[in-house]
Amino acid sequence: MQLYRYKIKPLSAFATPMRSDTLYGQMLWAMAELEGEESLKELIKAFEEGSPPFKLSSAVPEGFLPMPVLPPGPMDDRWEGAGERNLAKKFKKLKWLPVEIWSELKGKMSRQRLFEWFVESYAKEEGGLGELQELVCVWDQPHVAIDRRTGNVREEGGLFFTECYGPALRGGREGCWELYVETEDTGLVEKLLGHVATVGFGAKASAGMGRFSFERDESFNPAELQDDDNAQLCLSVMATTTPAEVGGWWRVEAKAGKVWSGFMGIDPFKLPMVLFKEGAVFTQLPERGFVIRDIHPREEKIVQICWPLTLKFNLMEAEA
Repeated sequence: MQLYRYKIKPLSAFATPMRSDTLYGQMLWAMAELEGEESLKELIKAFEEGSPPFKLSSAVPEGFLPMPVLPPGPMDDRWEGAGERNLAKKFKKLKWLPVEIWSELKGKMSRQRLFEWFVESYAKEEGGLGELQELVCVWDQPHVAIDRRTGNVREEGGLFFTECYGPALRGGREGCWELYVETEDTGLVEKLLGHVATVGFGAKASAGMGRFSFERDESFNPAELQDDDNAQLCLSVMATTTPAEVGGWWRVEAKAGKVWSGFMGIDPFKLPMVLFKEGAVFTQLPERGFVIRDIHPREEKIVQICWPLTLKFNLMEAEA
C-alpha cells in the first residue's frame, strides 16, 4: 500500500485527541451511515482477515513524529556532569521528533545519535527546545449548565469546564495536524474522513466541537521517512490479540473507552484495554490480530480496530 500524508486543519476546538483507534471507529461508522451495515461488515472482515483497506496514524503536530522509544544504551554511563545529566532528563521528556531529523537519522538510528542531536539543538535554541516541544494546546473551556425546568442558566453551580485540544501557534500562524494513511484507495479514505470532518470528531460533536478540514499533501515523498527494515516506528495506538508475538520497546496505557452514542440503551463503557502508545519501536509484529472483540460486557457487535501504521527504519546493531 502507498503511504500518504494529510493536513488536518481544526475549525473548532476538539474535546478528544485525534488518536488512531478513535478515528478508526468513526470511519467505520461513517461507512455504516454512507453505505449501510453490510458494507461495514465487509470492511471489518477485511481488517480481521489481514487485508486492511487502510491503516491510520494518530494525528501529529505539523512537521513532527512521535519520539521513538529506544532501548537505553552505553551512553547512559557517560552522563557524568551535572549539566549533562540535566540535559539527559530533558531529553527523556521529549514527546516529538522533527521530521527532518528522523529523515536524517532513520538509516542509522540510535539513542546516542538522537541525544547528540538534542544537545546540539538545545544549544542553538539557547535552552528553548523544551518549550518548542509543547506543540499541542490544552485548555479548559467554560460552559453554563441550563436548568431544563426553566430553560435558564442555573443560579448556583451552573458553571462547568470541558478540556479542549488544538494545535499550538507556529511562527505566528495557526498550526495544523498531520495524518498519515496507508491505502490503495484514497477515494474511500477521503469519503469516510470527509464524513467525520462534517459531523465532528470525538466527544461533544453535537455541540460543534471536533470540526476540521483536510487536504492531501501532494509534496509528500514517502521515501523520505522510510529505510531498511530491522525496526518500525509506530505512529498509531496499537493493541493485538497475540501480544506474545510483539517484540521491541514501548510504553503502554490503560484505556476504558465508551461506545458510540448510536448504541442506545446499553452501558456506554467498554471493558478496560491495555494499549501500546504512539512512538513504540517494534522489531517484531504479528501479521494480523489487531481487531479486538469482546470489549463490551453485553454487546458482541462492538469491536475496536487498533491496526498500527509504522515507518520502517534501521536501528543500529548495537541497540537492536
